[in-house]
Amino acid sequence: MKAKYWIGIILVYMLIPSCLALGQKVRLPDGTSVHVRLKADLASEVVEEGARVDFEAARPVVIQGITVIPEGAVAWGAVQNVKKGKSIRFDIEGVQLPDGTNVKLRSGQDKSKKSTIKADSDFKRGTGAPKGSEYTAYVDEDREVAVSGQESNPALAATPGAAPTGPPTQAAAPPPAPAQALAPSASTETPAVTTPAVTAPTPPATSPAVSPTQSGAPTANVERITVECFSVPSGADIRIDGDFYGNTPSILKVPVGKHALEIELSGYKTFAIPLLLRSGESTRTVRAPLEQKE
Repeated sequence: MKAKYWIGIILVYMLIPSCLALGQKVRLPDGTSVHVRLKADLASEVVEEGARVDFEAARPVVIQGITVIPEGAVAWGAVQNVKKGKSIRFDIEGVQLPDGTNVKLRSGQDKSKKSTIKADSDFKRGTGAPKGSEYTAYVDEDREVAVSGQESNPALAATPGAAPTGPPTQAAAPPPAPAQALAPSASTETPAVTTPAVTAPTPPATSPAVSPTQSGAPTANVERITVECFSVPSGADIRIDGDFYGNTPSILKVPVGKHALEIELSGYKTFAIPLLLRSGESTRTVRAPLEQKE
């Protein structure tokens, strides 16, 4: 009975972090860039006005280390205007999240203007755009997105893109105690009893091995520093170690260590600097005076 009791305790502690993570949400700001690509040729000789246009996310949308929209996510739009043999105008209307919910997208950065995309290149099937052509859309609403337990639990997956918050590290401490209690019973009852005791402590032990300076992925037990990002003009994309962190102005939480910060806006030169955050630092402010491209 003791063995069964301790096995039950271990399983409860292993499930607690995932259950906690299911309740986490991440803010997906209005205006967030979403890069998509065509899933099929779009030819003016074939399509009709109003026809659906299928896309997929060309690369993931990552906010503060959390993958909110994965690469390959289903996206769609519609043909708005067709001039046979000349051009097609279409828009990008939405993308589906991993939980099955949809997020509205727009084709232009300016929310106040109705924007469409013009495709008029020549390719093998006529005028339009070939499969794989990439475009940039923008989130058309301010949303809170639920984060899956697998993504946000560093004890189960210590990989880049893990959630910046997670279950307290103390939650992983109790399993070693049952492991000691199970050792004697293993020799009197059955060797199978020792299996949970060996595997239960493994995730917490291995997760600290992922260094924020190597992956840029914040984890539950890594210190994070407040970074204020501003740009002139505002509304620029913020990327840290290649991951999208939002738009300027933003106040971010970034793990200590060495990072590469880029602030980019269409029509302007990219502002790029190394970002070295030291333990104990209070707040770092970055102001990017963007220069127009010639």
